[in-house]
Amino acid sequence: MGFSNIGLINTLCVVLFIVTIVVLLVPTITLIVRRLHDTERKGTLVLLSLVPFMLGLVTVIVSLLRMTSTVAIATPNRLMVGTGGIVSMLFIILIVPLILTIIWCSLPGNEGPNKFGPDPNAK
Repeated sequence: MGFSNIGLINTLCVVLFIVTIVVLLVPTITLIVRRLHDTERKGTLVLLSLVPFMLGLVTVIVSLLRMTSTVAIATPNRLMVGTGGIVSMLFIILIVPLILTIIWCSLPGNEGPNKFGPDPNAK
């Protein structure tokens, strides 16, 4: 396989990745907001949990741009040098909102109605 085929495959994978994220983004945000409301937290906290996902999307796009501009002069094992280091350093800071979101979504909802509406599990 030549460099042109690798670039085409990389581009196709990135496009499929971005389409998948966009398609799954709205249902995921809706689900997280509902769970936050069940535990009497504001739905705007969902923005906090989106930070790691947006960083990942930006990283993929930057990697794609770097690969297409340097593919002709780089060897395959050096295409993403630098980008991975930046993501690795920010990973520890950005994983905290994701962990908080997972914890909040795992908590049981409040019993009875709250300021966001009636209890969906009320009998």
